[in-house]
Amino acid sequence: MLIAKVTFGIKDIVWLISYEWLITRSFPEQNSIVQLKHNAMNISVFQRKSIIDIVTVMLIILFFYTAITKLIDINEFRRQLSNQPLPAWSIGILLWLIPICEILVSLLLVAGPSRTAGLYGSALLMLIFTGYMGLVLLNVFERVPCRCGGVIGNMSFEVHFIFNAFFLMLSTSALKLHKKRDAV
Repeated sequence: MLIAKVTFGIKDIVWLISYEWLITRSFPEQNSIVQLKHNAMNISVFQRKSIIDIVTVMLIILFFYTAITKLIDINEFRRQLSNQPLPAWSIGILLWLIPICEILVSLLLVAGPSRTAGLYGSALLMLIFTGYMGLVLLNVFERVPCRCGGVIGNMSFEVHFIFNAFFLMLSTSALKLHKKRDAV
């Protein structure tokens, strides 16, 4: 079982991803600090693969759950889309495009050879969803649209934004670790 192989917890993964993001953003021109960080962290290939696997499983669950929730109650999803500040002609397209993209990203994440494409897809979807939530929070739209369905629908817009930003960070960090792992 994947979780049994991991020798550290989720809190360590979040810390590692946050630390790596902070260092690379704070000192992009100073390779010695980045090298020092990698030596201090001493992340083995196995640990890097474990982090990527855990994040990938989290993303698969997220996208598959949200897609299935939309498809199970397609009429409710249509109602939610109709309440968004979107052109009427786009509702029918997005009604199928969003869950299909979420399922496609989930499937790409499952298979090893397509995982890079899946990580790019998950980062793109999370960027779009997070950007949209940011616009809602900035009151860009004339009215506040309704919430998403499922468990996520119980979140406030602020919490939903943080949730999306967290998964965006996980997606981009896993992509970066995946690229590093392939380079080794």
